[in-house]
Amino acid sequence: VGHGELGEHEVAAARLARARELLGALSDELSLPVENVLTPDLLRRYLWDGPPAPTTPEVAHALSQMGAREWQTALAAPLIARACAEHPLH
Repeated sequence: VGHGELGEHEVAAARLARARELLGALSDELSLPVENVLTPDLLRRYLWDGPPAPTTPEVAHALSQMGAREWQTALAAPLIARACAEHPLH
């Protein structure tokens, strides 16, 4: 698939799956429900509408602007940035 709309949706879906996996592992480590680390809605909205190659500070800032608490952004932003780096948009 070329760099069309379908390709971007596939990358966003791959990012979402990987971010969910990483956040799930973290929530298990912390014995917290994954929804407490970051709501599924926030994660989905960020990954579908976010920039192609965000850094951890960019993810943290965006999540904060979307209503996530500071402790949530501190935990989730590095994992979301990692998922994005592993599944780049070209």
